[in-house]
Amino acid sequence: MPASDIAPIRARLAAHPRPADLAARRARVDALGAGYGLPPDVAVEPVDAARLRLDLVEQEAPAALACGAEHGAAGVVDGE
Repeated sequence: MPASDIAPIRARLAAHPRPADLAARRARVDALGAGYGLPPDVAVEPVDAARLRLDLVEQEAPAALACGAEHGAAGVVDGE
C-alpha cells in the first residue's frame, strides 16, 4: 500500500486517540469501522458460543474471505 493511502488512515486514528477503558475502546473501533460499511451481500448475525458473544459473518461470493474474533472486530476481504 502506498504511503499516500496510509496517510488518511493514520490521520483518522490520530483524531480518535485510544481510550484506556475497554468498553470505550470497543466503541471507538466500532465508530471507526462504521464509516466503511459492508458490501450488500454480507450478512452479520450475532451468535453465542460457550458464553462468548460472536458475530457470524457470511458472504455470498465464494471467493470472499471473512473472519471474526470474540473481541468484536471482524473483517471482510473480497478475494477477487
